[in-house]
Amino acid sequence: AVVSTQILLDTLVNFKIMKIGIAFGLVFLAQIVFGKYHIVSEDKITKASSVKWVGFTNKAVDRDSGEVFSKDSCHVSKDEKNPWWQVDLLGLYETRKVVLHSNSVFGKKLNNIKVLISKNGKFWIQCNMIRSAVPADKVVKLTCEAHDVRYVRVQLVGKGQLALCEVSVVGIREPNDIEDNLLSDGKPAFQSSTKNGAVAKRAVDGVTQRKFSHGSCTMTKKENKAWWYVDLGKVFEIDYVNLYNRAKADGQLSNFDVCYKKKMSDKWRVCRVYKGTVGNGRRVDIPCSRMARYIMVRKLGFGSLSLCEVRVWGYY
Repeated sequence: AVVSTQILLDTLVNFKIMKIGIAFGLVFLAQIVFGKYHIVSEDKITKASSVKWVGFTNKAVDRDSGEVFSKDSCHVSKDEKNPWWQVDLLGLYETRKVVLHSNSVFGKKLNNIKVLISKNGKFWIQCNMIRSAVPADKVVKLTCEAHDVRYVRVQLVGKGQLALCEVSVVGIREPNDIEDNLLSDGKPAFQSSTKNGAVAKRAVDGVTQRKFSHGSCTMTKKENKAWWYVDLGKVFEIDYVNLYNRAKADGQLSNFDVCYKKKMSDKWRVCRVYKGTVGNGRRVDIPCSRMARYIMVRKLGFGSLSLCEVRVWGYY
């Protein structure tokens, strides 16, 4: 019985060692396959030529490849000539490939697709193209090796509907690209009203926890054009703004604009309008290349505004 027990223990130990070895092997294999490159497009700023149904543009970078369309995770355009979708990587990257995900509903619509890249969003270069229909539930990996890429566009050639369930841009930040600095942590913050003790300074406390019960999210009362803003202390060159939405937010972070100004006496100027609803617990990045001291988030209609964290990035 003692011998049998020892054999069993040795077997379990060897099995555990084998599992650990397999795990390290998979990590090592992943490093060989992907190396220093990684997905750089998730949760970045997106836009498109048009949107149909509820196929909002950000659904193509929400980390959900949308194998089932009913899960509501695919971008869909209207039926039009040369529809397109694009992502702003919010920095310059060396890109390696662009991965397109289709599903059983929209796989047939990935046909005659070209992938374009740009440094400034004005001049575009084609880096690859799909000339034949993609089978349903297929992942298409397109080589796109280039430097100094900030914008990636996927465009249908001709008339039709463009449907993308996920677009993954694989790359790495360019070493010569100037790094952004976090400007908003701990800075004075204000809001139009306060509900349940959820004060404005919670959005600049450095904590991105999305659960309201953890005490790190703001909340206003229900009112017309509820607002929140931060005073950065002096004028900076702003690059973009991260907004962190609550888990179970019930659409509170929806249909808003991000505004800026240099002096308190100035009028607020709109940097970007966001139409739609940010997913529960998700982050959205708003580009805002302006010189500013004050940054405001403002609802466009009636309702409550709740923010779990606002991070303003820019240059000293």
